[in-house]
Amino acid sequence: MAAVPKASTGGAVLLSAVLLIGAAGTSIAGAELEARAPAKTKRCATTGTYIKPGSKAPKNSGKNNAGKLFKGRPGRQDEDQERNIGETANLGGFATTVTGASFEQTLSSFENDGYLKVSVKICNRNSDNNEENPLDWKLQTPNGNQIKMTITSAPTLPAGDLVGGGEQAGDVYFPVNGQKGDFYVVFKPLSDPFGEERGIWKVSI
Repeated sequence: MAAVPKASTGGAVLLSAVLLIGAAGTSIAGAELEARAPAKTKRCATTGTYIKPGSKAPKNSGKNNAGKLFKGRPGRQDEDQERNIGETANLGGFATTVTGASFEQTLSSFENDGYLKVSVKICNRNSDNNEENPLDWKLQTPNGNQIKMTITSAPTLPAGDLVGGGEQAGDVYFPVNGQKGDFYVVFKPLSDPFGEERGIWKVSI
């Protein structure tokens, strides 16, 4: 009587090892693809920074702090967001930053009355479109008068309809003549007429 051959276990073990190696390779490849994929950044995350006192890492902020940063500021309102130059105020669906300011005595041969040039950056935090306008910006003078920006021969921040995450930077000019002292740049978007929050930045010349 012929002997019945025994079932071989070596082939099964080898097949299992091949399958395991293949699965491991797929997992490694998937992990590499995930690592290579660009990280999703938060909308308007780099518009500016607000450094909260006592914190190590700067971050955007929508916190109201009227009178906390600029003590004794005339005309302050409870919903104001006071910021230093380069820090961000979040209001009306925007992240806004005053990136710099300078006094310019002359802009052209016929514009020599003295102007405060304010450089700003604005980003739409909403997913829907949001209208921005240079008239969103005002300047509070040392004598307490809030004045509107003026049209000059110099390039000015354009009005526009920002898409979600859209960003616009530019300059706004205010006629200050020979005034010196503490000025406050005020941002209050016309697109949010019922909002009470304002962004406030101090500029001293």
